[in-house]
Amino acid sequence: MKFADKQSRRRRSNVIAAQLSAQERARRIKLKRRNLWLESLEDRSLMATIDLVVNLYENNGGAPGALITTDTVAPGQEFFVEIAAKDTSTTPSGIVSLAVDISFDPTAFEEIDDAPFDPDAVGSTIITSALPLFRTGTLDNTAGTIDELFGSSNPPSDGSTIGIATSERFALLKFRADSKVTNSPLDITIGASGVTFEDGSTFENANIEAQKITVAAELPTLSIDDVTLAEGSNGTFTLYNFTVSLSATSTDSIDVQVDTSALTATSGTDYEAISGTVITFAPGETSKTVTIKVNADTTPNRTKPSK
Repeated sequence: MKFADKQSRRRRSNVIAAQLSAQERARRIKLKRRNLWLESLEDRSLMATIDLVVNLYENNGGAPGALITTDTVAPGQEFFVEIAAKDTSTTPSGIVSLAVDISFDPTAFEEIDDAPFDPDAVGSTIITSALPLFRTGTLDNTAGTIDELFGSSNPPSDGSTIGIATSERFALLKFRADSKVTNSPLDITIGASGVTFEDGSTFENANIEAQKITVAAELPTLSIDDVTLAEGSNGTFTLYNFTVSLSATSTDSIDVQVDTSALTATSGTDYEAISGTVITFAPGETSKTVTIKVNADTTPNRTKPSK
């Protein structure tokens, strides 16, 4: 009986050991999964992203002027292209180096910063002064490319970070529009040298604003002269000839719709109204005449029809 009891206890002991071993394995697997998950979250928190935004500015004596909100410029017009960057990480530390590649339509645009194109030249504003180290970039106006436009810093001794709380200028480029084009893309991609963040985070992704530029001739301004004539007596009428003028000639036809609007005069009684009348300026024309028939009466009117 003692031998049997000893065998029985040994079997029970082996079963318990096997059970504990299975529980231990499950616990270790669970801990391993948890550690992997925590490690994944930790790695993910070090992944950083940026936004790149493009702004167009008028050329105001060699410096950026008013913001061009329509993304439209005229043939021959000089303008600035600003590329602004922002660290959009969960906990942004700022950008300390950035490289971008730029492409544009060489038949419509030309980069015209001082030749030769040298972002590292003394006084150059092509790359922000916050990134003063190793500034480079290769311009090819024939191909319509700027390759590896790059600048970096080593805060606090050499430069500073950019884009921590808001978008800040990375580059400022001066262009001239050479020919008409509609919605021509200005493409920006991250260059070979990539992006470096102050806290050493790994660059993950860039959200780059799509920029398109239209080059279109500016429309001339329109003006209408004033006409002062005697109405005549009852039962007659007078033709008022209004001159509609363009401030400059155009290479395209321009259609203008003309309507009368009653002020103190009464349509149908004092004058014959016109509505939806379209006059067309052919290329090169700057003047057209619109005639309004004004009925005569003896009652004074302060104002006759206007357009």
